[in-house]
Amino acid sequence: MLDCLQNRPVALAHHWLVRIRGGEKVLESLARLTGPAPLYTLVCDRRCLTPTLSACSIHSSWLSRLPRARRLYPLMLPLMPRAAESMDLQRYRVVLISDSAVIKAVRTSPSALTLCYCHSPMRYLWDQRQEYRASLPRWQRPLFDAFVPQVRRRDRKAGKALTLFVSNSHAVARRVRRAYNRRSFVVYPPVATDAFEPSTDSGEGYLVLGYLSPYKRAEVAVAACTTLGRKLLVIGEGPQMARLRRIAGPTVTLAGYQPDAVIRRELPRCRALLFPGEEDFGIVPVEAMAAGRPVIAYRAGGAADTVIDGGTGRFFDEPTPESLADAIRRFEASEESLWPAEWIVSHARRFSTACFERQMGRLIAWAVDLHARGGPEAVRAAVDQMDPDHFLDTPQRPASDTAPATPRRLGG
Repeated sequence: MLDCLQNRPVALAHHWLVRIRGGEKVLESLARLTGPAPLYTLVCDRRCLTPTLSACSIHSSWLSRLPRARRLYPLMLPLMPRAAESMDLQRYRVVLISDSAVIKAVRTSPSALTLCYCHSPMRYLWDQRQEYRASLPRWQRPLFDAFVPQVRRRDRKAGKALTLFVSNSHAVARRVRRAYNRRSFVVYPPVATDAFEPSTDSGEGYLVLGYLSPYKRAEVAVAACTTLGRKLLVIGEGPQMARLRRIAGPTVTLAGYQPDAVIRRELPRCRALLFPGEEDFGIVPVEAMAAGRPVIAYRAGGAADTVIDGGTGRFFDEPTPESLADAIRRFEASEESLWPAEWIVSHARRFSTACFERQMGRLIAWAVDLHARGGPEAVRAAVDQMDPDHFLDTPQRPASDTAPATPRRLGG
């Protein structure tokens, strides 16, 4: 437990616990900083919990008691604000919230320090509302139109009541500003950068890795490599697989789901990772760089924070096969001028679990100290008056494309 949290009633909150992914890794790190604190969530499947999370006293909302809640919770969006508001955390002095939905609406004391680590404002309430609506059957759209404005109002109200926002990328920080009119610190989420063994011998083929949902745009990479006649290995499963099979040429291998051992073997072997989607942060590009491999990424979302054009990879500016194919050609023409593998690995380590916990520990300690002296208002005023990036020393791109900046470590 952080020293600043000793003798303070502390609670954690997280949107839902039904699988362990990037957001749950953030929650796990927060639980290490707080010690085994009470943990509040909308829906929980205890079978998925890690030892760190199992050590917490877990309180789930009444949504968990509904039939098949662990599987059907995405359909319960109209009920989520009320379920979150029914959870009473008013006895806690410090509440740390990990959220990409509406758990930020839990009831807290007006005098408490409430810090929200925002993975993103809920996309189908805010940035992708029309796209999500268009994907629904026609008969569902009037229901969607009826409840979304109400959920948005309650989510905005909850966001404005928080003491402090932390975003997982600069792209998400901009969304937080649009949704809640709040400034936020940027602390990149934890990545297991030491899980990969870098290789100096890359293969000839490219790699796409991840769940094959439409917004990942794997079809852009498949079409580009088919047109260019480049080898491509696609690891992952999902609703886009049938479409990928239809458009994949003879140089593309669709491997489907593969265990972690295969991923750890294939990442260091690829010529480069292709990342054609827009992610809030995007852990996979950082994992590729931790394996010493460059990344060819769409210049949007979290990849704009993590990939260095001309250093650790190349960007393309349109989410189309033609734009990606052009980036692949540029990459191949200048491949030797990119940073060597050991420099790419060094850059990736800026996003390690240890870096995340050091930055979050420093931020929490600062907020707790200021809160103790002036309450929530003092923290909000300080955030509005300062440069969050300067305060946290968030890693920025180096000025030179020929050498990496020395990683800056918080707290020595």
